[in-house]
Amino acid sequence: MQDRSFTIVRDWQCLAQDDADAIVELWLREGALTDRARARDRLPQVVSHARDATGAIVGVCTAYADILPQTGQPMYHYRSFVAAAWRSSLVVRSLILDAVRCLEAYAAENDYPCVGIVVELENPRFRDALADAPVWRASGIRLVYVGRSARGLDLRLQYFRGASLRRVRSTPETTIAG
Repeated sequence: MQDRSFTIVRDWQCLAQDDADAIVELWLREGALTDRARARDRLPQVVSHARDATGAIVGVCTAYADILPQTGQPMYHYRSFVAAAWRSSLVVRSLILDAVRCLEAYAAENDYPCVGIVVELENPRFRDALADAPVWRASGIRLVYVGRSARGLDLRLQYFRGASLRRVRSTPETTIAG
């Protein structure tokens, strides 16, 4: 049986070059992204990654600022990718828990460039598990259902503690794209 222990490494705005290279290789090897240039362009969005007991990167999460059309508010759009061999582990859960804490702390320290985090549920396993739950709670995070994305996927969000709503106008062209 494979050792299922892993460590979360926080990278938000301080991604080491060796880790960046390994993350690009993970995305390309596992088919998350197929274009090296596009993968490199996504590196500034890396919040954290997971390493297995051997030091190999087995998961990564990213976030970028965008206006959520449903609320008209600046939110961090969260994404995660976990290597196929690790998808039944706690890596994906650990990545989102760490990302929420990291981004909330960053927002509080920087006058809330974003007021929360939004997750677009692409993974069928999570989509099915959360289909009937208006609120998903786990270890201090609370993701609330707010509707569907332009791609027809469930959207969940959490506002950061201490954040205030912004007077932001959204336009019909503003969408969250994955």
